[in-house]
Amino acid sequence: IQILQEEVTVLAESVEWPDEIDANRAKEAEIRARRRIEEGSGVDMNRAELALKRALIRQSMTRI
Repeated sequence: IQILQEEVTVLAESVEWPDEIDANRAKEAEIRARRRIEEGSGVDMNRAELALKRALIRQSMTRI
């Protein structure tokens, strides 16, 4: 992020507007991620945890 007096620049890998987020799909993604984390063995935990974080953030954005 770069903040100047009259301008803010944000560089991000992805951006989603709250009105573009499907709350039901985000909830389903949360459930899938939690299941993967609970399974543990043979699961890429970093990937599962990131998926869970994305799902939770998406859900929080739909409540604003």
